[in-house]
Amino acid sequence: MVITPLYDVSIQVVDLQKFEVVEREPMWSNIKSSQVALHVGEIGPKKAALLENIFELPADAEQQDYNVFISARNGDVSQLMRFRRMSGTWKCAFRVEKRNEAGESALLTEQIPPDFPGYAKGRLPW
Repeated sequence: MVITPLYDVSIQVVDLQKFEVVEREPMWSNIKSSQVALHVGEIGPKKAALLENIFELPADAEQQDYNVFISARNGDVSQLMRFRRMSGTWKCAFRVEKRNEAGESALLTEQIPPDFPGYAKGRLPW
C-alpha cells in the first residue's frame, strides 16, 4: 500500500531464465520475449495496484527468477524475486531496494524462507 501518491508509474518485469538467452544471442526478439513492460499511471495514497497475469511460474521447472523494476516520477524501486520448487510447492525469496538520486541502493525489505536453497548465514546470493 502506498502512503503518498506515485506518479507516472511504470513496471518492467525481467524473466532471468529467458534473459540468459539474450546474453548468448542478443537479438531484439530475445530481448522482447524476456520482459514485460507496463505503464500503470498514478497510484493514490493508501491505494494499491493489482496487476494480474504478468508472469506465470512454469509447470516443468524447479526454479524461476524475476527482477522487477518499478519507476515513478518520485522514485525507483527494484524487487528481486527468486522462486524454488520444494517438495512440489513454490517458495519465494525476495529483496526490495530503493535507489536514491545518486544511484545508491538502500534495502527496504528482504524475506527468505529459512529452508530456501542457497540460503546461508542469513544471506542469499542475489
